Amino acid sequence: RTHSVLNYSNIGYPVRRLLSSSSSSSSNKTHGIIFDIDGVFLKGNNLISTSKEAIQKVQGKIKGYKKMPYVFLTNGGGVSESSKADYLSRLLDTSVHPSQVILSHTPCQDYVPRFRDKLVLISGGHGNICGDVARSYGFNKVITVNELAYQEPLLNPLLHPHLPLPPSSMKYKQNEKIEAVMVFHDPLNWFQDLQVLLDVAMSDGHIGTLSNHQVVPFLFTNPDIVYSAA
Repeated sequence: RTHSVLNYSNIGYPVRRLLSSSSSSSSNKTHGIIFDIDGVFLKGNNLISTSKEAIQKVQGKIKGYKKMPYVFLTNGGGVSESSKADYLSRLLDTSVHPSQVILSHTPCQDYVPRFRDKLVLISGGHGNICGDVARSYGFNKVITVNELAYQEPLLNPLLHPHLPLPPSSMKYKQNEKIEAVMVFHDPLNWFQDLQVLLDVAMSDGHIGTLSNHQVVPFLFTNPDIVYSAA
């Protein structure tokens, strides 16, 4: 059983911040739109035909439509908000600012004050990209599951690393406690991530230990297990 799970169910700060240009006066309130991405603008990797027209409408570029603020909110992730904004800009032939993009792990920034200088294990995504994203949020001590598994080979006995870790990779110290686990995105190798995360969940935060209760808190930003076929 998981008793120690970080809770961000009440975190709405990105949406509040991005649409906060409206005045608190009821007479001056501005409507805003929060767009999903998959199934709204994209079907698989294909752009839905009316997507560009929809954006032009909220930008006030089509006669009869007023300009209004909008953001993109998705349960996807695994990249930075800047990367996603660049992708959407190219896709929709418009300019999307990173502040208009809210990914599954964007609210993790709320945990920076709590874990800024504590060791955080990051799971998910391609390579160590999610680790880089976590560092960009302000987490100063980040290690990814990939990095940890390469440095502690007994965590994944079936791992056969074919490439060395890049020089900038976090070096794990065996006496250092993992203070939190954050799953930013779907892991490419579920076997490895589940193996490592379970070991951490059963430990006291130090690799190789065993605790009779969960010590390390977990945050799953995207718990999707089942996906529709594109």
